Amino acid sequence: AILDLGAGIDSHFDTIAISGVLRQRDTSIDRLAYRDGRFYLPRLVRGERFATNGTTLESDDFKVLAPDDGVLDSIRFSALKEIAPGAGEVAIRTAGLGVNFRDLLNCLGEVDGPAGNQLGAEVSGTVVAIGDGVDGLAVGDRVMAFCLGGMASSVNVPARQVIRVPCNVDLIEAAGLPVVFTTAIYGLRHL
Repeated sequence: AILDLGAGIDSHFDTIAISGVLRQRDTSIDRLAYRDGRFYLPRLVRGERFATNGTTLESDDFKVLAPDDGVLDSIRFSALKEIAPGAGEVAIRTAGLGVNFRDLLNCLGEVDGPAGNQLGAEVSGTVVAIGDGVDGLAVGDRVMAFCLGGMASSVNVPARQVIRVPCNVDLIEAAGLPVVFTTAIYGLRHL
């Protein structure tokens, strides 16, 4: 177990409280912080809606935008207006997304180019619509894709950048495969 005491122990009471917790030997607690007479445990809880800058999104359709000021605390959610896929495009309802070093650099304002403030270069999810001229994919297919602005509840992607997820691969885990797989293939074939 890891015990974070912050600046340290201030009183005899603190020592007694901490020793009491440590004697419990609760194996489900692997990390614990103690501040100003209170214990804190890491816990994730589902919020009701995404909130950003004091406003609440009214829909489950959102996108995540890089900060304009290069400060990670300024990452923001924005409402997403879903648009029907154009010719040669596939609309994907996102299940998972890959987060890459490029996303961090983008957030810090270190990337110039077409990405702008869009985050996410790889996603996985389910096809919810297909545009004209798309062959080999159908609504309901489990897919992974390269995209621009993939940190969103849904994204339209050129069909040539989309591939089905094999049935033995978890849909969420598949989100991290496109960049890694492509990097490996490039290295094996061209370096």
